[in-house]
Amino acid sequence: MSSFQWRYTYAKSPCHFYDVVEYSSSRDTWEKAREYCQSNGGDLVMIDNPREDHRIQKFLEDVKNKKTGDGWYIGAKYVDGEWRMADGSPMWYTNFPKYHVLTESIQSLYTTSVQRITNYAAIFYDVSAHGYETYNWGYMSPRDRSKLGSICKLTLC
Repeated sequence: MSSFQWRYTYAKSPCHFYDVVEYSSSRDTWEKAREYCQSNGGDLVMIDNPREDHRIQKFLEDVKNKKTGDGWYIGAKYVDGEWRMADGSPMWYTNFPKYHVLTESIQSLYTTSVQRITNYAAIFYDVSAHGYETYNWGYMSPRDRSKLGSICKLTLC
């Protein structure tokens, strides 16, 4: 068994546990990251509201070894022209910067090519010029070589 630990919980919701997993070359794709979370009883975190997004941002502030990777996979992907949660349900909440979202007008121009695109949602870590840590939603293609860990969630009740 791995050294996986469900470290983080939210006091107002003791049914939910999270773990922020560092990058590993053995989990270098979204699918492998998801399999890892599932093998430990959870799944990639599917952030579906601003409160959980804020909670995840706070958890990330506590992560110590951020220099081992560029960010973390989360439970959403873009396939066949639409964003979906890892479980296949519609993705109603996002926090992508405006420049990261494919607009309908652009999609209509490139319908056939957009529908063949697969992208994976992630939260990227950066340090601003003033030394502030930032955590921004983004996405990456399967060919991107960013080093991403994963954020896993376990729901017990």
